Amino acid sequence: MYYAELKSGQILEFKTELQMYKTLYEKISTPVVAYGKADSAKFQIVKNLAKKEGCKMKGIHLLLQYYCDKLGWTMEQSLDYVISLFKDGTIKTIMLLGKGKAL
Repeated sequence: MYYAELKSGQILEFKTELQMYKTLYEKISTPVVAYGKADSAKFQIVKNLAKKEGCKMKGIHLLLQYYCDKLGWTMEQSLDYVISLFKDGTIKTIMLLGKGKAL
């Protein structure tokens, strides 16, 4: 089971990852706050890391979508990689570059 939390607070449930992505990125105009496998502790870890670093979940969603859709990774592989990007400082560097600050 997969889920998505909309900015409105509404929680949507999906049977498959593909169904979730198709719905979120083709049919819903409301901003998505979070999405992933409902029982995934890794997704919660990513959310917590993003909050701690002051990173917007929208950017994390785009990364996850890219890794799943373009690279063919599973959500689990994508989450592992995003966690590694937080741990090695890559996300922080990207955020600094995005704000136009010198390193």
